[in-house]
Amino acid sequence: MNSSEVADRESANRTYHEAQSQMELLPNYYRWTYKQFLPFLHGQVIELGCGAGLGIQFYEENATRVYAVDYNQELLDRIDAAFPSGKVQTYRLDLTDDWADLESLEVQAVVMMDILEHFDDDAELMRKVVRCVKPGGHVAIKVPAQADLFSEIDKASGHYRRYDRSQLKQVVEAAGLETVWIRPINPLGAIAYRAKREKKSNFSQTFSPGALKLINIAIPALSLLDHLRFLPGQSWVGVFRKPEV
Repeated sequence: MNSSEVADRESANRTYHEAQSQMELLPNYYRWTYKQFLPFLHGQVIELGCGAGLGIQFYEENATRVYAVDYNQELLDRIDAAFPSGKVQTYRLDLTDDWADLESLEVQAVVMMDILEHFDDDAELMRKVVRCVKPGGHVAIKVPAQADLFSEIDKASGHYRRYDRSQLKQVVEAAGLETVWIRPINPLGAIAYRAKREKKSNFSQTFSPGALKLINIAIPALSLLDHLRFLPGQSWVGVFRKPEV
């Protein structure tokens, strides 16, 4: 990695850290999004790009071990402090590098919350993920929806793309997984995203802390709109299964 690439990585890492601080104001958001996957998150679980581990609390008691993987050591240190029992084990790893430590594991579930869109070669990332999953295990994925909504705010967030349903299904199934289900969530978020699409900032950073607190209060009501599956969502959530040998 040359000096320019190192500088870009450090800048992206700072932005990611700052966004995590904003997202801490939205515990109801994490409860809502992780709830989609709870029936599949048991046994040994890997969470890729876990950040500060803000969602781990919602499934940790169902797991026998959680492997929390991120590049940012400060965020991993916060996870170690939040889960001192040792049931949650942190790994500092650049997901674009060698996965030797992870590929020695075979787990029941892998969680990828807004990770896939950050990789130029999302197909290669999925092939690595599949090697970590036991036959019959599951991969839980959340990605930004509506490919035609891709804009400046995505670029500022380090996104290579947004996904239509068919695109998500294709890249995951090409890696060897079967689709259990895919569905849209957060239609009102999609409207807000479209209104802010030319902002050159991470989406959460376009809201003041006060606004985020109000959104957090409203989330239980907003989540009810997910039942209207015909509405385009801000994100896709999906569960995919590795076939039995």
